[in-house]
Amino acid sequence: MAMSKTLAWSKKRIEIDFRALMEAKMSDAGRNITYEELSAKLGLSPRTIWRLYHGKAGRMKLLESLCNYFECPIEKLLVLKEDKS
Repeated sequence: MAMSKTLAWSKKRIEIDFRALMEAKMSDAGRNITYEELSAKLGLSPRTIWRLYHGKAGRMKLLESLCNYFECPIEKLLVLKEDKS
């Protein structure tokens, strides 16, 4: 998966665009969704939801390291598959 010699891979950092996703979800629902409501649905603490929303969740070092090592975008690394359980 080496990059073309004309394109150099630069080290990337993963960020979660949680705020935009959350605002789109609230717009679609036509109402506000609380951290507590989302916390219950996702099984995450309200504090974690708050940190994601405010961009304070930190970086995802493992995924960053893998993407940088394989010189690939995150879409190549992660695949969302149907849960068969």
